Amino acid sequence: MDDVLDYEGERTLATKSKRFLNFIIDGILMLIFTFGVLFLVFALTDHLGLETEEESIGEKLIGVLMIVLMIAYFAVQEYFFNGKTIGKWMTHTRAVSLDGEKINFIMSLKRSTIRVIGAGIDPFTFLGKKTMGWHDLYSYTKVVMDEK
Repeated sequence: MDDVLDYEGERTLATKSKRFLNFIIDGILMLIFTFGVLFLVFALTDHLGLETEEESIGEKLIGVLMIVLMIAYFAVQEYFFNGKTIGKWMTHTRAVSLDGEKINFIMSLKRSTIRVIGAGIDPFTFLGKKTMGWHDLYSYTKVVMDEK
């Protein structure tokens, strides 16, 4: 597996500082997006009278909905915007396949799922010398600097 981590191809891998900025920017925006949608769901269920005496439908599904929204925040952007999220756009980086090609939807979905589900561990995979995390390794992708 080390050969996967050492692969750099023709493009320059994004630095740890760029990756950290991506993490902060997208983390904040993902939370705003997620809680904005959740607010709308709760407002809609309340407005339509879909609440029971115990709890609303939104409250029953909040955990699952949060995970789905967080995964969607990354997966949709990276797939439709050529490997970029808002954070990557701001830092001039993008996610690509290991051979430097545009990532497909499955790669984007894997990256996003591993990133969100492994949120407590994935950031620590950057503490070594490598500039790739678990979500890169297991989706066979890397984050590179944009070509000028």
